[in-house]
Amino acid sequence: MQRLLPQITLTLTGRVISKKNSKRIVSNYKTGRAFLISSKGYEAFKDDAVADLTAQMYKLKVQGHRFPLATPYVLKCTFALKGKSTTDLDNMISSVCDILQDAGIIEDDKDIIEIQAGKIQGHTDYTTQITIAYA
Repeated sequence: MQRLLPQITLTLTGRVISKKNSKRIVSNYKTGRAFLISSKGYEAFKDDAVADLTAQMYKLKVQGHRFPLATPYVLKCTFALKGKSTTDLDNMISSVCDILQDAGIIEDDKDIIEIQAGKIQGHTDYTTQITIAYA
């Protein structure tokens, strides 16, 4: 008999912006060397997502959950995409893992032992359903 794992469910609204494909080249004014930083679009997405997840985290803390979550864990993401749009699944997963870490929900994404992901087109708006189960 398989035991049921305690889990939490979070929802992100808005389009998940890829961290990998959204880079800017800037130069250090002291050394003149060029380096890459995330795009303004990704930074705006990150700020909104972290604020959204922090509010959801507060409600979960009231229910008795402690953050960052105990490790290891299983991550399941379902991406609802608006209309006929499409994005690489691995890029969206990477962005979500980084956001979960930045929000303090997980300590480090290296502690994820399994990822289940899917995307569904044809929705009226972008949403991401995230379920984290303790392994």
